[in-house]
Parts: sequence; C-alpha cells; structure tokens
Amino acid sequence: MISIAALAGASALVLAGCSSTSGDGGNGGGTASTRACVILPDTESSDRWENGDRPALEKAFTDAGFEADIQNAQGSTDKMATIADQQFSKGCGVMLVVDYQGAGSAVVDKAKAEGVPV
Repeated sequence: MISIAALAGASALVLAGCSSTSGDGGNGGGTASTRACVILPDTESSDRWENGDRPALEKAFTDAGFEADIQNAQGSTDKMATIADQQFSKGCGVMLVVDYQGAGSAVVDKAKAEGVPV
C-alpha cells in the first residue's frame, strides 16, 4: 500500500509538472491550471480517506501552489459522477480519483477526453 506521504508527494510532483504548461503564471486564484481535483470514494471503507489522505493531499497541493478541490463520493457511484462533472465545469489542472465500484473509470475517461492529467 502506498503511504499517504508518498501519494501526496507524487501528486504534488504531477501538479508541478502541470503548472509549467500554463501561460497564466502563478497563483491566479483557482484557474483550471492551478486546481487539483480529487474524488475520494467513501468514509466507511476506511477512515484514512478523510482523516489521513485529505489533510495530506491538501497540504501537498497548497505547498505546491495549487487550490485543492477534494470531495468525497460518500459511497455513491452517482455522486462520484456528479462531483466529477462539477469539478470539470470549474476546471481541473490535474485529477486524482480513487475508484468506487467501477465509477472511477468513467471519470478517468472523461478527464482524458478533456486533456486533464489523471
């Protein structure tokens, strides 16, 4: 299992790579290129999602100069799709999805279609 610190560090590196492609430069207050979109699966399978991963990811993204949009699907495949649609409409520079009952694959496909690293 990947540790939370390793996951957060890897995510921050991905974000840093994404930021270099932006022409806006800097902390533009949440433009698509500076937003890290994350969908966590639930709160029941493990308390790590909210108590460990969320704060570690928020810190890593903030430290890298990105706005973190981290939401939890609460064990609902429909909610996962809704969250993804909302995040895409606001814009994502990068997306991290933890799959829940196969719903994550549709989110990944949509992210790739929109050119969002996932």
